[in-house]
Amino acid sequence: MLRDEAEHAEQNKDAAPTSDTTVTRPGRERAKVLSLRLNAEEYEQLAAQAEVAGVGPSTLARSMILQALNPGEDVRPTKEWMASVSQRLERLEAKTASDT
Repeated sequence: MLRDEAEHAEQNKDAAPTSDTTVTRPGRERAKVLSLRLNAEEYEQLAAQAEVAGVGPSTLARSMILQALNPGEDVRPTKEWMASVSQRLERLEAKTASDT
């Protein structure tokens, strides 16, 4: 399904938005950029954990910072996180089906 959607998007990338189209800019409310330095080993650890979580290193680092800033706050899953879980589950199901 994702391949079909990607192919359709590529074939129609110049199509004009319709009245049903919702244009979004994820992260737009996050206007500040934080730059930090990690050594190679620290970055590899972060990247490995991010891969397991199915997100990018920046997303994982941001979630860790937000959790540290708001330790008692019940944080609801984001749409990005839900989409990544769904994609990972689909890959796992496909891999499991092909292994049997």
